[in-house]
Amino acid sequence: MASSSSSSSQVKYDVFLSFRGEDTRDNFTSHLNAALCWRKIVTFIGGELVRGDEISPSLLNAIEGSKISIIIFSKGYASSTWCLQELVQILNCKRMFGQIVIPVFYHVNPSNVRKQSGTYGDAFRKHEVRYSKRKEILQIWRNALTEAANLSGFDSNSIRPESKLIETIIEYILERLNDMSSSNNKNLVGVAMKIQKIISLLFNNSNKVCKVGLWGMGGIGKTTLAIAVFNEISSQFEASYFIPNIREASNKHQLHHLQKELLFAILEDAHINIRLTFVKERLGCKRVLIVFDDVTNLKQVRELIGDLENLGYGSRIIITTRDKQVLKNCGLNDSPIYEVEGLGSDESLQLFKQHAFRQNHPIDEVYLKISERVISYTKGLPLALEILGCFLLGREKYEWESALDELKKSPNEVIQTLLKISYDGLSDKEKTLFLDIACFFKGWDKYLVGTLGSHIGVCVLVDKALITISHNTIGMHDLIQEMGWEIIRQEPINKLGQRSQLWHHDDVYSGTDKLRGMLFNMVEMREIHLNPHTFSEMANLRFLIVNNFDLRHDNKVHGFDNIEFDFSELRCLCWDHSPFPSLPLKFDPDNLVVLKMKNNNLEQLWTGIKNLAHLKYIDLSYSKHLLKVPDLSKAQNLECLILEGCTSLFEITTPSRNLNKLVNLNLRNCKSLISLPNGICKSKLLKYLRISGCSKLERLPEDLRNLESLEVLEAIGISVRTIFNYVCLTELPNDIDKLSLLEDLELEGNNFQSIPSNIMNLSKLQILNIRFCNRLQSLPKLPRNIEELRADGCKLLKALSDTFCLFKHENKGAGKPQGVMCFPGSDIPEWFNIQSSGSSIKLPQGLFNKKFLGLVFCVIVEVEDNYNLDNFLNVVYELQVKGVDVYITCDKKLLSLGPMYIKSDHVLLGYNCNSLDNELFELPCDKEAIISFNPKNNLEKFGVGDIMESRVKNIKKCGVRLLFTEEFEEPMKRSRCSIFDEEDPEEECNIHRYV
Repeated sequence: MASSSSSSSQVKYDVFLSFRGEDTRDNFTSHLNAALCWRKIVTFIGGELVRGDEISPSLLNAIEGSKISIIIFSKGYASSTWCLQELVQILNCKRMFGQIVIPVFYHVNPSNVRKQSGTYGDAFRKHEVRYSKRKEILQIWRNALTEAANLSGFDSNSIRPESKLIETIIEYILERLNDMSSSNNKNLVGVAMKIQKIISLLFNNSNKVCKVGLWGMGGIGKTTLAIAVFNEISSQFEASYFIPNIREASNKHQLHHLQKELLFAILEDAHINIRLTFVKERLGCKRVLIVFDDVTNLKQVRELIGDLENLGYGSRIIITTRDKQVLKNCGLNDSPIYEVEGLGSDESLQLFKQHAFRQNHPIDEVYLKISERVISYTKGLPLALEILGCFLLGREKYEWESALDELKKSPNEVIQTLLKISYDGLSDKEKTLFLDIACFFKGWDKYLVGTLGSHIGVCVLVDKALITISHNTIGMHDLIQEMGWEIIRQEPINKLGQRSQLWHHDDVYSGTDKLRGMLFNMVEMREIHLNPHTFSEMANLRFLIVNNFDLRHDNKVHGFDNIEFDFSELRCLCWDHSPFPSLPLKFDPDNLVVLKMKNNNLEQLWTGIKNLAHLKYIDLSYSKHLLKVPDLSKAQNLECLILEGCTSLFEITTPSRNLNKLVNLNLRNCKSLISLPNGICKSKLLKYLRISGCSKLERLPEDLRNLESLEVLEAIGISVRTIFNYVCLTELPNDIDKLSLLEDLELEGNNFQSIPSNIMNLSKLQILNIRFCNRLQSLPKLPRNIEELRADGCKLLKALSDTFCLFKHENKGAGKPQGVMCFPGSDIPEWFNIQSSGSSIKLPQGLFNKKFLGLVFCVIVEVEDNYNLDNFLNVVYELQVKGVDVYITCDKKLLSLGPMYIKSDHVLLGYNCNSLDNELFELPCDKEAIISFNPKNNLEKFGVGDIMESRVKNIKKCGVRLLFTEEFEEPMKRSRCSIFDEEDPEEECNIHRYV
């Protein structure tokens, strides 16, 4: 069994009160219970039992379902066999589940309870007569009294008056509940760090009223974190109140009732009007802590408390919500908005075990393997872990297997209902966009999806935590996506339109005029032959997407180019690796918005002039047989034209009048192209122009410098003789600073000897690539915002002439190291006081404290002998802190430099002050920690996939220096190094720096 049968109860109460009714019901116990209830401590007392209930199951469940049991030992307690049975059960729960037991000796001597003397002795003499034939039960009761009396508790004879005794007990219970609320979290190091991070946000300034928002998807743990923070800091305020479930209360028109409770808690006045000036003045005199839980709009907060700024100096406000826009409306900017993220796999397993097994001890291998299936299914969502854990508690292994098999067929209704709340708050258009993403566009570029649907709609879905954006790619939690699928299965077809995925041969022939989209997965399809009328009944088809991730499957579909259908309502055609030489003859792109067909066999798309008024995005990358782009004269809304790698393309006949909205033109490696589109320089919105590798370009437009919006100009290794009408590639233009919006300048492989000094005026420039510029001898001072300089292969480069400071103390956001430099070498500087031969370092204990700022690291990497110019130096940096029994990852970042052209060992040297974000110093200083550097090739977790294959063969050495406030400046000064002081004709110079 997964757990004992008695573990079937869930925790329902904070405190269970065990007492002798005749002794204390109408005096001490009633006063204690009232004080507990006033402090919002959920309490169970014996008087709540239905008359006639026996000790089991109602009372047993109440005891088992409580976090703390308080035993009020009064003079007559031992005379009640009911009380003695309660006591035995309470102590059982203490042993089995770690329940906290607190004895209160009310006008009795603890030794009388311990030794069963005095009134307790009198009671047992009577029990011995009644239970003369059941002496074993008498011994159990005696042992229970002795055990309980030996526990730490409270003596009414020592703490007087009675009101002080009650207040002392209350404060102790609050402290223990606070510990318990975060005890599970304290076992989960990452969760404890979240709590401390939120607290630091609340107290990082002395504003009159400091507000912090907790934002994230449903079930991610916002309320749990808010409760833990509230319990930990509420004692520091004159008054505090936690307002739960505001969304639900608002829907039930109960906000006025909540308002009265809130104001009573703060001002202790049951008859009050928030609109009165006097009331506002009273609020302004109180330093309070208020948590507004599950807020859906600003109006709710105002109805409850009015203007938050009216609260007293030093007040703190926490707002939890699924909608980021709500926090902005409440006056929170990005800095105090804390995004609550899911749990890691180790923490997920610990949390699941706490609910499925009621303990966190090792479990047998079979249960562990099934538990890992649950962890995989829930993807770090605490709500799902708790619900499934409670559901599986006490069940046999075969029942676990059956339950997980059922989840594959239909999702858990409780989880789905809670997740669907965010969806229900969307407009109809936003709902449609969400469902389209759930079915078709998860993993797509956010710009592309916004182009198809709505850019503001994508932002709304992000704000409501229904989707995520990472590296410009749309993500969606698996359970959120499953919720979307379930909505589609249940909603009428005529309301939402039909979406279909993973179609097979027979399904294609059962088309419907309600069909909205089709997604083919080539891996799961068998060979099919389309007849010319396959799509004839699909008049409302909007999306046709063919996923083909494996080239072995690219010829499974036959006959598409002979389809007798115009696809006139189609908005998106996505078919990478298409095997057909052209689109169907009747193909009508009248409503087409996105055309994405990479790595195809197309020779042409269509003939003649088509109405392309809606077309915004074309990506025909690596269409190696494509000779010409069709006439785009009616594509006046075209924003993006990507033709990279179209090696046969020699002409683009785009009239100048239709380039007004073009933002991105990518012609990289179009080796047969002899000229750029006419009127390219009249495009006022063009930001990205990539012409690297266009080796047959005869000339560049004379007015290229008129591209006032240009941010990225990439012209690596092109062979044209003139640029900007008057400058040869052996020299860069003196007025290069005219391109004031330029962010990325790619000049790899050219022959200029110097760079104009006015390049420092390009204030937005972040990336400068001058790799393999073999004649370049020196660099001027570069712009202060430069983030990356690539200069490997510059054999004559000898000096930097005050180019930049290597390190720059500014926060560039989570997930990206603040500073990294790469240069030849095989030794770690001696000022790295913690060094190791190998790839990991165990940090000495006791280093994390309030002065901890960050760390400087140094890694010696060995590179592969056989290299490719497209390979990178990739090293994964990871910090792990030891939890209860495992190491938990606290920070993990990718250090990626390249593509690189190097032969020998290299040094990666840099620093990171935003990795820990000063969270660890709130943890016990004796925490063990390990820093490791891993040359991993699988970088999908970091959103870069396999395209950045690593050249790192091995980590030879590593070093770390922890930085503290008083010594930060000194190592930074030491780190300003010139790597070009020594000449080495056998080694190309390399420098990379990220800020």
